[in-house]
Amino acid sequence: MRRRDWCTGALALASLSCRQKPDTTVSPDELPPAPERPAVPPDAFAIEGHGARLALRRPVHVQPPVAEGGAVHILSEADGRRTLKLHPGVPPEGKTGVVASVDGAWIESADEALTLDELGELTATGYDGDWRIVIADAACEWPDELDVEAFGGELPRVELRRFAELRDVMVVVRGPARAEDIPPIDGLVAPGQEIVATHPEATPPWIELTYGYDGETWTQRHYRVEIGARVLLVTAQATAELAEVIFADVQTVAGSLRATAPA
Repeated sequence: MRRRDWCTGALALASLSCRQKPDTTVSPDELPPAPERPAVPPDAFAIEGHGARLALRRPVHVQPPVAEGGAVHILSEADGRRTLKLHPGVPPEGKTGVVASVDGAWIESADEALTLDELGELTATGYDGDWRIVIADAACEWPDELDVEAFGGELPRVELRRFAELRDVMVVVRGPARAEDIPPIDGLVAPGQEIVATHPEATPPWIELTYGYDGETWTQRHYRVEIGARVLLVTAQATAELAEVIFADVQTVAGSLRATAPA
């Protein structure tokens, strides 16, 4: 198997329904008021840059700009399937479909009924560099051309993929979690895997593994990144043929993860 069972998570979508007796109706005035939507959770996933931070409810899929100065494309499934574009700069005068804006960035949607608080929150921030990824209280560089998917759950995860058709070739960031819940790197070896290299003294420490699956040789690297009292586990996995490019991606992500001040 390609991934260890303990560090995978299934996306659970729960729904609630209210039923009355057959052939009865309820007046809208008799319904309880809708609960106030909670704030974006503190372990939120966000895209930050150009003086703005867009914190997004999970699950959400994000595509990087196709050209410098272009828009970040967002497909949110936190409240149905909704699409947004996050632009740097200021909206053109008279532009329609502007959902929200702050100094440095603005959000566009073709859905005129959309309100941003259904999907996330846009705030001003002191970081004015290019777009980067924020996970809870840590931020990392966003390698070029990597699509991003963020999922919730007991152990939230963010998946970054260079090859859309190769779902298992990816970088995964899990957490943040308590330090005692993430094993040291030598405890991340699954049955059937062989250690290629281990660097407990590195910053961050990492281990490289190899294993066979479906007639192919796969490789995997785990980085254990401490952010204050919590830990992010950053994993890359790929076939031997694609390992070099995926390991470059994971080195960028894990090597650049740093604590970040709130927006």
